[in-house]
Amino acid sequence: MKFREFFHWIFQVANYDFCPNYNVFFYWLKKPLGWVVSAILFSLLVGVVIGPQGYILAFSFLALLVLGLAWPWLSMKGVRCQLILPDRRVEENQELEMVFRVKNFWPLPIFGLMIKGEFLQGSDDDEAVAFALKRVGAWSESEFRIPITPRRRGKLPTGEVTVANGFPFGLMDIAKTVDAFRPTLVWPSSVTLDGFPVSDSTRFCLQGTLRDKAGDNGDSIGVRAYRAGDRLRNIHWTQSARSQKLMARERQSISSTATTVFLDLSPDDHTGHGVESSYEWTIRIAASICTHLHETHSPVQVVSFGLPEQGQICEDNRNGLRPIMDFLASLPSLPNALKMKEELELSSDAESQQTASIHSYTHASNGHLFAVGTNQSKPIQSVNTNNLASNVTPIVVELDGFKIEDDIPLLNRTADEGRSYNSESIVIKATQSASKDLVSGWDRSFSDSV
Repeated sequence: MKFREFFHWIFQVANYDFCPNYNVFFYWLKKPLGWVVSAILFSLLVGVVIGPQGYILAFSFLALLVLGLAWPWLSMKGVRCQLILPDRRVEENQELEMVFRVKNFWPLPIFGLMIKGEFLQGSDDDEAVAFALKRVGAWSESEFRIPITPRRRGKLPTGEVTVANGFPFGLMDIAKTVDAFRPTLVWPSSVTLDGFPVSDSTRFCLQGTLRDKAGDNGDSIGVRAYRAGDRLRNIHWTQSARSQKLMARERQSISSTATTVFLDLSPDDHTGHGVESSYEWTIRIAASICTHLHETHSPVQVVSFGLPEQGQICEDNRNGLRPIMDFLASLPSLPNALKMKEELELSSDAESQQTASIHSYTHASNGHLFAVGTNQSKPIQSVNTNNLASNVTPIVVELDGFKIEDDIPLLNRTADEGRSYNSESIVIKATQSASKDLVSGWDRSFSDSV
């Protein structure tokens, strides 16, 4: 045990930064170019102090330096690159094929080309991802097909894409920007749901909720006198025989109801990192609800709160599902939202205004409302603790299940312990079970509405 502790102490001492203020003067030594420059300087020193052998080494290293910088620079001057993304819209974790074309104007082949860009591979830091290319022939145009799988929503690629070359020695990457390309939007992934809220609307819909209002669908809700135009299959022959006149069954009707999804994206109310943060899962939950209700031909509106730059943003599906999903895909990531908050703070009464907005929608709307947020969100807490109406369903994301150990917490508040939820709430407990919690909670609330 002491032997292991000793080596652990040696490892800590070896990796301890004793002079952090002077690091800026030595960062260049971390790159191959810095080591070659150092070798030239020390070789010249050997030539001055010891003998001419040092000058030979210095000129050798200098030739290596010139060749290592000139070759990639010249090769990049003779290429033109184009990026093609065939699919305009995809979902998270859906594979697509990226086409990269390189035209070489030089009479020599080019090796060592790499594509660098931010391709939504799951990190909130948007670290550049590199794809190595094979040989590009002389005086030719080559086409490379690269399969990529975006791991999180957003614009693909994020920012500009560059092509770099460090061949043959990798002393320095010489890069140039790829020609203008058409980006692809990556939609948040959605969970398949069954059932939908009970409708009190008079809006007829081919797919919707059966309700006890006169119609031609569903179960019988009564018997009435036959009217011209009634279907023969609706005639109640037993009652007709008893009353000596034709009687018809009155059946249920199918109608849809307008739905509003409230989305609380306040950066301080979320935790976690990357694609598994509570922030990203809140957006996925909203996407799942909007996708499911749109498929049942129900009017859906999504309203987001909490982002300082955008304030309250609304989008609906009057022109299809695409505007809603494009809006959700274009929302900033959690780190970017935190930066926005630092640059432009929300007013002190912003949360009370959000709560008032939800309450006003609740009392004014005849449709169903979903309030999606975390257990730190004051508007969601207000909806959860106050049983405002039966047409409101809070969907609460518990932050304890989305925290990552050994990470700096993003929350500025202390988590509430032992919080209780009303019977209408759908609770998302953890990252690993988020999809299952949403499906089970949805089935529990709306399975009888199918």
